[in-house]
This record gives sequence, C-alpha cells and structure tokens, in this order.
Amino acid sequence: MDNGQTCGQELEAIARIRPIGRVNTSATQQVASMTTEKTQDAAPTKPKSRSGEEVYTAACASCHKTGIMSAPKLGDKAAWTTRLEQGLPTLIEHANKGFKVMPAKGGCASCTDAEIEAAVKYLIGHSNESK
Repeated sequence: MDNGQTCGQELEAIARIRPIGRVNTSATQQVASMTTEKTQDAAPTKPKSRSGEEVYTAACASCHKTGIMSAPKLGDKAAWTTRLEQGLPTLIEHANKGFKVMPAKGGCASCTDAEIEAAVKYLIGHSNESK
C-alpha cells in the first residue's frame, strides 16, 4: 500500500468505517422498518463472504500486482508454473499459514480460510490465461 499500511491494516480500517445503518426518508419505509426491527435484532446476519477478486484487490494485489518481494505476479504464467505443480492444497496452505516472506493470509487478519482459498483460485485462474 502506498500509505504505509499493511494489507491487513487497510482491510481493518475499511471494516471500521463501513456504514452501520441507513436513513429512511419515506414514511412507508419507516413503518416497514419498525415492524421488522425486532425480528432483525433476534437473528443477526452473517457478514457476506468476499469473492476471490475482492480479497485479491484488498489484500494480495499490493505484492502480487507488482511482484514486490519476489511475489509471483497475477497473470505471469511462467512465474506460476512451478507453484501450480505443487497443487492447490499446498498453495492454499501457504496462503493461509504464510510462506517465506508472505505473512499468513497475506496479512489479511479478517479474511476467512474460504476467502483466502477463493483468492488463491482467482490468482491461479488468471495465471492460466495467456497474456
């Protein structure tokens, strides 16, 4: 990141400033919101899982877009060839636990294992394409 923050710090900042509500300007919306307010409080919603592309953009691109610290670039088929030979489970394990200079989960402390797996699959998918 250009602002001196790690990917994880930037994602956490984004999560902290995410809107927590909306303003309803219509009387109909206010009535509807008042009738469903208690049921919404009773069943908290699970946060939406981010796509592989979203995780890549937020956490992985700072290294994998530029190749910093020898990170294989997105879409660089030659750089990914030997890594792809290791198999998907190994690549996912490296992404989740960290490998060499790459921190665990690419520094994305708020990312789930499933989101990291989606990001790995996104990177692989773009590395199999011809440039």
